[in-house]
Amino acid sequence: ELEKSGEMDNTLLIIFSDHPMHYNVRWRIPLLMHFPNDEFSGTIKTNVQILDIPPTILDYLGINQPEWMQGHPLLQ
Repeated sequence: ELEKSGEMDNTLLIIFSDHPMHYNVRWRIPLLMHFPNDEFSGTIKTNVQILDIPPTILDYLGINQPEWMQGHPLLQ
């Protein structure tokens, strides 16, 4: 629908999942990010955490991280 409406190139689309209860930390879960105009396309094989998503969005938008995020060891 985003492509049909012409809004795909104006959309930052993020699809992710979380581990189910009683998860095994070795299980990999999906994280898909689509940036407007297919910027930054590719595959990253390194592990990330859900905590990586907000700083990534803010960085893409050119917005400084709020003070409460700064200095948090998991968000650096």
